[in-house]
Amino acid sequence: MTRIQTGRKHRVVLIGSKRTPILSMKHDQVTAKDLGAAAIRAVIAEVRLTDLSKIGALIGGEVAQSAFTSNSAKHAARAAGLPHTVHCMTSNRQCSSSMDAAKQAFDLIADGRESLAIVLGIESMANTPYLVPSAARRSWLNRGLRTASQKGWGRWLQMLGISKPYGSGLLFGWYGNSGLATMDNAIDPEAANMSKTAQIVANLCGISREEADRLAALSQARACSEAGIACHERDIVPFFVPGKGMITRDENPRATSLDSIAKLKALGDTGGLVTAANASAMGGCGVALMLASEEMAQELGATILAEVVDFQAAGFDAKSMGLGPVPAIEIMLARNNLLVSDIDYWEVNEAFAHIWAAILKTLGIDVQCCNLYGGGISLGHPLGSTGARLLALIAREVHDRRLNLAVAAQCAAGGMGTAIMVQRYQKPDSGMSNNSLAGF
Repeated sequence: MTRIQTGRKHRVVLIGSKRTPILSMKHDQVTAKDLGAAAIRAVIAEVRLTDLSKIGALIGGEVAQSAFTSNSAKHAARAAGLPHTVHCMTSNRQCSSSMDAAKQAFDLIADGRESLAIVLGIESMANTPYLVPSAARRSWLNRGLRTASQKGWGRWLQMLGISKPYGSGLLFGWYGNSGLATMDNAIDPEAANMSKTAQIVANLCGISREEADRLAALSQARACSEAGIACHERDIVPFFVPGKGMITRDENPRATSLDSIAKLKALGDTGGLVTAANASAMGGCGVALMLASEEMAQELGATILAEVVDFQAAGFDAKSMGLGPVPAIEIMLARNNLLVSDIDYWEVNEAFAHIWAAILKTLGIDVQCCNLYGGGISLGHPLGSTGARLLALIAREVHDRRLNLAVAAQCAAGGMGTAIMVQRYQKPDSGMSNNSLAGF
């Protein structure tokens, strides 16, 4: 059996993973901070960690951050009651943010700077703030309403309690930019909107609407199957939503059929290829993983789910960004003298069914060993949460099914891709053969 050695001071293992259900877009009162705090508390309980001072770092990933919660990992850590000694940072590599956060936590532990770290993936897409550029705030009408001036209508609005003493009291005109889809991206030909990039990838790789719809139906069927529900429930911690109650399962999966998917109208300017059904669902989710050095895991008496052994990021053309995982996977496999057929299980993010299909086709990955429990299309793709969720899933699969190697990969807006590899944990004296790796 092939074994990977990282060449680092310490082996890094995953000893816990918990997440909230993936919520639908109806819950705009739920914050990413609260989702993250719930996941952090749950993973600490799973590992039975009583001495929180052992946690050295919390590395988070979130895409739609704002000044309201800048470095949102720190806000989530405080909400979860972690000691102030835990240093926190938040990574943003677009959709790959929490997978990148896992790499950064890996580095800290592998090089001996920390022995225990939490990886956090959070996103609340329904709660994404709107951005108002300075030029819009200073328009002739809004300038008169700015309460900071203490003049005219702005002062009256403040006196009436309608607005705050700083910033804009009211904004007239269509000036708001969603933090997920800003006007800069809409007018930049090098930053094509996501549905357009899916069409471009489909055209490049010969993916038809029918093929994309078949994979979309497969994703829904897998997520709604008994195996899919059981797979996700092992990680889910119930989450209370005000006005709705306790949510215990992912909200996006739905029973559907290929016929009903095929009847949907395609989104404009996508050549009849992209629909709401073969694109990933949105939502909110908090995911927390516990990474540890092998020595710390043994000290805690924790169950080791898998060993994290390699990571690769790659840049790609922004207009066909969905293919970003391909070079990331190819580089990582080549470095380890591995073939696609050497990997027992795959998780490839379903940003769009067309992208999933293109990666399967380009690399020759068998769909029967990829995304067996649903993915972004059925479960949802809460951006910054997804990378950590995929890493948790491949680790659980390696542990529960006693597989050897598993890889998770995803594309990222702007033209990027990342991939991460885990292997089944074996004690150092197990007598297994090794492949050496200079380190990553």
